[in-house]
Amino acid sequence: MIDQAEWTKHSNWKVAIGTFIVSFAECELWISVLMSDLLPPGVVDAMNYLQIDRKSKIVQAALIEVDMGMTEAQVNHIFKRFAKLASFRNLIAHKPPMIAIYEMGNKDGDQNLRSVVELVSRRDPNKRTTVAEINERIGDVMKVGIDMIEIRRQLLLKKLLLNRN
Repeated sequence: MIDQAEWTKHSNWKVAIGTFIVSFAECELWISVLMSDLLPPGVVDAMNYLQIDRKSKIVQAALIEVDMGMTEAQVNHIFKRFAKLASFRNLIAHKPPMIAIYEMGNKDGDQNLRSVVELVSRRDPNKRTTVAEINERIGDVMKVGIDMIEIRRQLLLKKLLLNRN
């Protein structure tokens, strides 16, 4: 039977992973919305089958061509942050938390075992994360989402101004 402390730790993982994944999905939605705003419908239909990293690069390139009040450096910064978060999203979306046991030496030469609950990539054991890191990245992904909303706001303002003239 699982005791209360273990259940609480497990729940913390579920909340952190779920919050990050949902926040990332919101960013993916904004990329699809921006795609529809910027590109002809036939191109959008063809792009629906692409992975999100390719979609985001195309949207990024299209945004740079549009004069909407953001510099190329600002657009690139937002999409660079998104790409970094996409890699992190793949780690947490496809790997369950597990217990890793490390052998740690101390200054007296004694060996101690330390266990940590973390996510680890089977392909690259150097790719790992903890619930604390996921919680830190939740703020990052939410900021990227807010930046994408701002991009959309500026695009709509530009379209509104062009339609008035």
